Amino acid sequence: MKRWFPIAAAAAVLTAGGGAFLAVRAPSAEQVAARAVGHTIQFRAEVREELPFAFSVEPERITLKPGETGSALFHVRNLSEETITAKAGHLLDPPAAHLHVDLVRCFCFFEDTLAPGEERQLPVVLRLGWDVPADLGAVTMLYEYYPLARFRDRRPAAARGE
Repeated sequence: MKRWFPIAAAAAVLTAGGGAFLAVRAPSAEQVAARAVGHTIQFRAEVREELPFAFSVEPERITLKPGETGSALFHVRNLSEETITAKAGHLLDPPAAHLHVDLVRCFCFFEDTLAPGEERQLPVVLRLGWDVPADLGAVTMLYEYYPLARFRDRRPAAARGE
């Protein structure tokens, strides 16, 4: 069902009062129900391929409703005596969550070079889409750090834009 709402006064001025209207689709009953449900986002931090990094996250879980934005702070430290360049990848479980979780800011977009003993705090900001189904359930976001030469993007092809 479409509902018609008049556009704000600025649009009316642009159309010289010609009665401009905008069609807005009312949300479905499923979308309204989904917006009332909070979804738990569980964060995990892991190191791969014998990378000498300490890697953790706080908080370990947050709850978001559709349309809400949340964040977590990851901590990384180079435990070696060498400068190391690494890259983090992320996976979402269940895989369908890739369609409904948008990463606004993520250290996984870039390579990180850490000097011996260097520590960093790495924020992740995400948004849960308005279209998330109520039955999606809890989502696990796994972040894996790899040495740059061995980095593997393990996301589904659709999530990589392929």
